[in-house]
Order: sequence, then structure tokens, then C-alpha cells
Amino acid sequence: MTVVKVKKMQLADIEEAAKVLSRAMLSNPIHVAVHHGESEIERQQIEDGFLAMLQARPEELIMATQGSQIIGVCRFFVCHGDRFVSQDVQELIDSSDPELSSFKNRNDYWHGIWARRDPSLTHCHLGPIGVLPEYQNLGVGSLLMERYCKFVDELQLPAYLATDMSTSVSFYGKFGFKVIDKIKILEVMNYFMWREIQA
Repeated sequence: MTVVKVKKMQLADIEEAAKVLSRAMLSNPIHVAVHHGESEIERQQIEDGFLAMLQARPEELIMATQGSQIIGVCRFFVCHGDRFVSQDVQELIDSSDPELSSFKNRNDYWHGIWARRDPSLTHCHLGPIGVLPEYQNLGVGSLLMERYCKFVDELQLPAYLATDMSTSVSFYGKFGFKVIDKIKILEVMNYFMWREIQA
């Protein structure tokens, strides 16, 4: 593999970055459960969601590139334990029999549960992070994580993430993350991980 560079993302890169993330995560269990499929239609829905997310915080994005191609994306931000959950989503989560027949409700249910589990302590929240399928298991994700951990350590903050991939738990463990909670969402096990401040 030719040289991979990790650098700060520019505004002009965000649309391509959203597409990269949608391809990277199309077959993730929670996305399959929420979108009920892995076709181009579902990939486009995932891309649209990531595009809105990345546009909301363009200053907190890094990317891995090979030549002019974006092959990996990482988003992170300092969170003060104040993630907002609307009243409608809270009622959906708290219901003993939530109405999850629509894509919107399934998506809100998933994101609402993740948001409610965000730690109240100030921390650096990681996510999403993804690498194009054809570049996975080649060290690209590790390069992004190394840059993220450097940022966190310079700020002397703990770090937090959520994942629906059991195989990712050991990967994040290599960077100091430990599972602090887990729960099934839409029949998919989700893991919540914490990294203490590093000396």
C-alpha cells in the first residue's frame, strides 16, 4: 500500500467523507437493524445522516488519504455531558412497547439510547470512525486512532465511544479503552467504552 497520510479535513471534503463512512458502515449490525437492508438505498440514507452530522462539526474531523482519495474518516468532539434528547425521543425510549415500525423511530430510538448513556463528565467523544472496506485491516484505522489519542492526551481528557461491533472492542482496547456498559438495541449488542486520562 502506498503512503497513507492523516490530516485535518477541509469543508470541501465533507461530502466525500460522508460517502466513505456510509460504505464503511453499511453492513454494521446496528445499521442493518435500523435500515432493514444493505442496498444502495440504505447506503444513501446512511450517507445523508453522516453528511448532516459532519456538517454540524466540521472543525473536528480528520481523514486518512492515499493520494487524493479519502480512505478513512474520524470525527471527535469535546462533550460536557449535555447531549440533548428531545421529549418525543425520551418517550419512545421509555415506552414498554416502543413503536419501531418506521425507519425514523428506529433511528431515533438507537441514537436516543446512545445519547442518554453519554457520561456526565467532560470527555472527548469519538465517533464515527470508519475506513473503506477495501482498506480495512491494513492499519488505516490505527493511524486515525493514534492521531485521535494524541489529541485527547494533549487536552488531558478522558475519552468515550459507543460501538455495535464486537470485533471493534478489542481494537479499541489496544488504545486504552475499556467496556463500561453494554445493552441490546434492536436485538444488536452495543458496547460503551471509556479511556481514562493518560499520563
